[in-house]
Amino acid sequence: MTTRGEGGAHAAGVGVISPSSGEGRSIWRSLTRFARKQPLGTASLVVLGLVVLTAALANVIAPYDPLLPAPIERLRAPSFSHPFGTDEIGRDVLSRVVYGSRVSLIVGFATVAIAVGAGSFVGLVSGFVGGRTDLVIQRVLDALIAIPALILAIAVAGILGAGTLKSVVPIAVAIMPINARVVRSTVLSIRERQYVEAARSTGATARRVMLRHVLPNTLAPVFVLASVWLGNAIIIEASLSFLGLGTPPPSPSWGNMLSRSGRAYLEQAPWIAIFPGLAITATVLSVNLFGDALRDVLDPRLRGSS
Repeated sequence: MTTRGEGGAHAAGVGVISPSSGEGRSIWRSLTRFARKQPLGTASLVVLGLVVLTAALANVIAPYDPLLPAPIERLRAPSFSHPFGTDEIGRDVLSRVVYGSRVSLIVGFATVAIAVGAGSFVGLVSGFVGGRTDLVIQRVLDALIAIPALILAIAVAGILGAGTLKSVVPIAVAIMPINARVVRSTVLSIRERQYVEAARSTGATARRVMLRHVLPNTLAPVFVLASVWLGNAIIIEASLSFLGLGTPPPSPSWGNMLSRSGRAYLEQAPWIAIFPGLAITATVLSVNLFGDALRDVLDPRLRGSS
C-alpha cells in the first residue's frame, strides 16, 4: 500500500521527469525539422563536427609525428603507408594536416569570440547611447573598415610578431568593426520598441535596459555573423601563415604548409599543397553553408517563407 508521502514523492518525480522528456522531444523535433529544411546546413554541420573531432583527437588520428623528419621517406607520393604523401624532409602530410586543424580552429574560434564580444559591446553602447559617443565610435570604426581586413591584420601582425596566439589579435581587430556596425544598426531599430519604452517608464536603469531588453534581441544576427566570420578568420590565419606572420614552422599550420614546402615543390610534389588547400576549402565552405542555414532559421521573414 502506497503511503501519502510516497505518493507525493512519486507525483513529484513524475512532474520532474515529464518536462525533461518533453523538452528532449522538442529539441529532437527541432533538429529533425532543421535537417529536413536545411540539408546543406546539416551536411556542413556534420563536416564541421568531423573537423572539430579531428582537431580534438589529433594525437590519436595522426599516424605519425608531424614534426619528425624521415629523410629516407622524402617526397613520397600518396600511398597506403602515407595516404597524403610526405614533404621535402619526409614528414607525413596527413599527420601535419590533422595537427594543422588545431591551429585553424583555435585561432578561428578565439578570434570570433574576441571580435564578436568586443564588437557587440561597442555596437551596443554606440547604438543605445547615441549622441557624441555614437559619433566618435562610428568615425573610428569607419577608419578601420576603410582598411581591407587582410591588410589591417598584416599591419597589426607585423607589429606584434609571428605566433599562433599572436595572430588572434590582428584578425580580431580586422573583423571587429563590421560586427560592431551590424550590432549598432540592430540596436537602433530595437531601442525605440514599445517594450524598451515600457522598461524605461518603470524606472529601469540604462544598463538594465541594454543588458536585459536590447542585447538579447541582437543575438540572432550576431550568431549568423559569427558563423560567417569563423570561415573568414580561418582564411586570414592561413594567409598570415602563408606570409610568415602566423604560426611559425616547424609547427604545422594549413597556411604555412601552403607557403613553404607547398609552394616550393608545387610541380614536383603537388600533394604537399593540395591536401591542406582542400582542408581549408572544405572547412570554410562548411562554415559558410552552415551560416546561411542558420540565417534562414533565425530570420523570421525567411523562416515564414520557407
